[in-house]
Parts: sequence; structure tokens; C-alpha cells
Amino acid sequence: LLAFAFAFHLVMRNSGQEPWEATEVVSIYYIFVEIFPNEY
Repeated sequence: LLAFAFAFHLVMRNSGQEPWEATEVVSIYYIFVEIFPNEY
């Protein structure tokens, strides 16, 4: 999970966009909950 989050952060950062806007953080969190339901 951490490796995936880190890789995703690098991809978003390299895209030139602001990766951690509130709506995107919420969307990423829900994606993680769907992929890793036992982690939360």
C-alpha cells in the first residue's frame, strides 16, 4: 500500500499538477479502501 501510494504521488507530482487537492485526496482514499478494504 505504501509503495503504491508513493509511486502514485511521484506520478502525480511529475505530471505538473497539484496532487493533493482535497477532492483528490478523498478520491485516492476511497480508491485505497476499495482496493485494500482490510487495511482500514
